[in-house]
Amino acid sequence: MTGTPAVSGASVAFSLNGVGWTPVTGTSSLIGNGRSIATDGKQWVVGGTDSRPIYNTNVYGGGTWSQVSSGEWPISNVSDMRIVDIKWNGRQWILVVNNNTSSGDTVAISTDGISWTTVRNKGNFDNGQSAMWNSYAWFVTGTSGTASQTTLYSKDGGSTWPNAETTAGSFSIASRTITGTFFNVVPYINVRDFGAIGD
Repeated sequence: MTGTPAVSGASVAFSLNGVGWTPVTGTSSLIGNGRSIATDGKQWVVGGTDSRPIYNTNVYGGGTWSQVSSGEWPISNVSDMRIVDIKWNGRQWILVVNNNTSSGDTVAISTDGISWTTVRNKGNFDNGQSAMWNSYAWFVTGTSGTASQTTLYSKDGGSTWPNAETTAGSFSIASRTITGTFFNVVPYINVRDFGAIGD
């Protein structure tokens, strides 16, 4: 988990059971206040306030955290930036920036969680809020001076971002994803075929 550092300068804490949490000392000096966190199963990436993202290759989130270097981070001024959401879709990382008034970059992508590329400049899409992958496209929500430009989507890995047809500011988005491949391989499932426990 990540958030406001409350214990030993820790903005990140990890748990093996979801009940007892261990603070990772020193992470607040790297990330400030944590705002978002995601994992690909092997690596953790955390975004926060006024800071470049940090990452950790410890599968549990303990151990040493490193900050993305300035050479791997495309936004020059981070002093007014909040990384409010990070997601992984199995092939690509995406993060959403809020309140980046200097450069206006609102969306960045990465294949490894370390080297990032901005793919959406501010324009009419003012402040990013959240991101979602639904097996076919990325969706990013935010606020805008134009009501029809508050949700963006990309079907090409983040190269282009048309506006979805929404009518109000969007702060969060979710989708129910059904993987069609499984149903194509096993079109019919009969519980009797699996037998009872102990058979």
